[in-house]
Amino acid sequence: MIVQPHLTPKFIDEFDIIFQNGHILPLTIDKEAGDTIDFPEGAKVAHIHQAPRPSPTDPDIMRPAEDMDIYISHILYIVHRTREVLPPTPEQQEAFKLIYKLHPTIQ
Repeated sequence: MIVQPHLTPKFIDEFDIIFQNGHILPLTIDKEAGDTIDFPEGAKVAHIHQAPRPSPTDPDIMRPAEDMDIYISHILYIVHRTREVLPPTPEQQEAFKLIYKLHPTIQ
């Protein structure tokens, strides 16, 4: 029998910002990691901050923090979702690292 440790789910916010020219900017906001998104009432600019996070292709490398300002007048509409996600188990993390290291040799 395989016993899995209890994994605590977390909630993330996903935004699809659709601009007037049809461009879509997908954003994932993880408030627990320090990400913020702010649409001040009456302001002309939305402020988005994404905290440093592991690279999606190599979890040992950290991506730097990013700050964005978006003019609200350029936005056509915004789609917002909240998702519940489970962090990977230690075994899954090790398997991902192994696959990443083997990637150049796999045909």
